[in-house]
Amino acid sequence: MTIKYSIPNGRFIMRNGNLTKHKVITEALLVFHEKGYHSTSMQDIVHRCGVAKGNLYFHFTSKEDLAMKSLREGLKLYGAYIAERTDKSSAKNEIISVIKAVVSYHSENGIHRGCLFGNMALELGNSHGAISSFLQKIFTRWQFYLSSLFMEAKTKGEIRSSLSAENFSLIVITQLEGAIMLSKLYNSIDPLSEAARLLISLLEEQ
Repeated sequence: MTIKYSIPNGRFIMRNGNLTKHKVITEALLVFHEKGYHSTSMQDIVHRCGVAKGNLYFHFTSKEDLAMKSLREGLKLYGAYIAERTDKSSAKNEIISVIKAVVSYHSENGIHRGCLFGNMALELGNSHGAISSFLQKIFTRWQFYLSSLFMEAKTKGEIRSSLSAENFSLIVITQLEGAIMLSKLYNSIDPLSEAARLLISLLEEQ
C-alpha cells in the first residue's frame, strides 16, 4: 500500500504543535515507506521535515514511537481511500470493489514503493515488539473482513464455492500482496492488475 502525502516546500513553521506533529507523522510515513524501518534514522526525518531535532523528540520519544504513529496514519489514509470506493450493494460486490480499489490506489499513487505494511512485515517479521504486533493486527483484521464478506455472500447465494471463508480471505491477501511485490520489482502495475482480474474471475465464476 503506497502512501502519497504532499507537504509544500517540505518545511514546517513551528507555530502550532499539533499541526506540526501531524505533518511530521505524514512526512515520516513517506520516508519509512521509501527507505524501510532499519534504513531510516531520526536524522533522515529531521532532514526531510526541516525541523530541529529537539522539536522532533519533543513530540516522539523514539524512532519506534514515530514509526507506530506513522503506520496508524497510513492505515487511516489507506482505509479512507478504500472505503470511498467500496460498493456495499451486496457482499459479493463489496469484495470485488475492494479488490479493484487496491489496484486503483497503487495505480494512482505509484507502485514503486510497494505495500507499506507488507514491506515492513517482511523487513521486521515477528522480531520487533509493538510494530510487529500492530502489523499482525492489520492483516488479521483484513482477513476477518474478507472472510465475513465471503461467508455472507455464500449464505445469500451470491456465490457458490467449496472454499472456506478463511481460505478465501487468505488467498486474496497473499495473492494481492505477492502481486504488489512483483509490481514493485518490475515497476509495473500489470502483475497487480492481473492478480486482481484472476481473483474477480474466481468470484464471478461461482
